[in-house]
Amino acid sequence: MRRAKRMRHTEETAVSLWLELDGKGESDAKTGMHVFDRLLGLMMAEGSFDLALRTSGEPELGGSWTAEGIGEAMGEAYRAAAGDLSELRCTGGAVIPVKDALALAAVDFTEEPYCRLDMEIPANKLGDFETENAQYFFQGFSRAAGLTMHVRLFEGGASRDALEAVFRAAGAALRDAVQVYGEPGTASEEAARTVLSREEEDRAPAEPTRVIPAQDEERRTQAIERTQTIERTQAIERPQAADRMPAAERMTDPYEDETRRAYEAMRYAPERASSKDVTQTMTRAELEEAARESRRELYELPKSMRRQTEEERLQEAKESSTGELERELREKGLL
Repeated sequence: MRRAKRMRHTEETAVSLWLELDGKGESDAKTGMHVFDRLLGLMMAEGSFDLALRTSGEPELGGSWTAEGIGEAMGEAYRAAAGDLSELRCTGGAVIPVKDALALAAVDFTEEPYCRLDMEIPANKLGDFETENAQYFFQGFSRAAGLTMHVRLFEGGASRDALEAVFRAAGAALRDAVQVYGEPGTASEEAARTVLSREEEDRAPAEPTRVIPAQDEERRTQAIERTQTIERTQAIERPQAADRMPAAERMTDPYEDETRRAYEAMRYAPERASSKDVTQTMTRAELEEAARESRRELYELPKSMRRQTEEERLQEAKESSTGELERELREKGLL
């Protein structure tokens, strides 16, 4: 927790205070001026600081010494509690409206403190608090804290509203200056973060990713490899591949045409066999011929795809002629 305690004693006043930067905005201030106590409470609430303050001054002097002493003690405590400035934003600003009044406050840590106040409060005194004491308070605070501070009142309105806007704006600016990087900061940043979170909620939920077990993944990989191997083998064995080769690179094969026709017949034989409409009225001879054609295409054609020697061709021709002769003799009734 970032906190500090300061005690300041002068001939005119004595101030003892305790300040915590990471607080809840609670204030327990006893300055002897009720309006000033109220204004310090508003400042602490806007900055989310916790304050405990006790003073013993001379109200008959108008409270100016007390206000300046409180500002200096609070500024020293603020700077001590902030700690290492390299981790902080070190600058902050806020614009606060209160009814007709509009106040701006901006602060920045610096080695050469500077305070500029541009605020004209309509009334010189509000209750037991002289309004010019606000200037003494901010001047003492910026000088002791090492800050450049600008406070401007754009619209005065009622004196009470004007002072409330000024102290609240100062509290908000001081809160931003001591914010650590990465933590929620100004109201604009929080609003932007809220808009982004709502956009995330409005988006359709992403489809769940299916996790494939390692075993299933291995099986799928093996199946893909087997498929690729089969496709490569078919591409090598497919006779049509030779048609895409240049004529000069194509090997001379006397049985190339016959092999291609046999391959096509074998490939499309089941389709031709299944496409025959056997439900139509057919003679017995037509049925037998269709059966023989199917058997020849399905079982005999693969044999013709091999490279045949001249002797094998002659033997097949002899067997074919013998079969035709036997068939003719049977048809004539001689066998």
